[in-house]
Amino acid sequence: MKLSLKSFVAPIIVLVISLVFCVLFLTYDVQAIGPNGTSVGFAGINGAFASKFGFNETLYKISDYLGYLSILGVVIFACQGLYQLIKYRGLKGVDNEILLLGGIFLLIFILYVLFNEVALNFRPIIEPGKIEPEASFPSSHVLMASTVMGAIFVALPTYVKNKKFLLALKVVCILIFAGTVICRLFCGIHWVTDIAAGLLISSTLLSFFKVLYSALPKKEEE
Repeated sequence: MKLSLKSFVAPIIVLVISLVFCVLFLTYDVQAIGPNGTSVGFAGINGAFASKFGFNETLYKISDYLGYLSILGVVIFACQGLYQLIKYRGLKGVDNEILLLGGIFLLIFILYVLFNEVALNFRPIIEPGKIEPEASFPSSHVLMASTVMGAIFVALPTYVKNKKFLLALKVVCILIFAGTVICRLFCGIHWVTDIAAGLLISSTLLSFFKVLYSALPKKEEE
């Protein structure tokens, strides 16, 4: 598929929705309902959800373990790229698909660090062993799992030709994504809008990724 301005209409729409949501989060119904008097947008919705579900350590730990599986997915494709780099002695020998995956994985890492350093709001609880709440918006776990698993889901058919194995791997991607979102939503470590923001930003990244991925020449054509 050749790239055109029309190809980016859907990704741009998702980007605009994400930006509007972030602006609303910073300006609409902002109240100091967090620990130590910290403020959060959409306070009515967030406060009602947080008061219904307390901290669940089991779900919190499961979400961390699922995060490690997302990182494992990144490592597997990184090893494939490194193998090709060494074998063909340069980036020209690395699949375009691998390079594009590497690009979105690197972007996720940058955003993960950025959102953990720049606190747009703070978590609804102070975690055990901590003395103050940590940055919470968006949920970096949800952002990472959604984007990494989504990108791998798109790339799998290029590298896995066995239909049954491909289906099994796709199911694994969906389970890791869904499990991370559900556990992070109900473990009490995030406001509900943190989860929504993670999903929206991830959807934006994946929308652009899918357009670019579909424009890559097929392996048979190279």
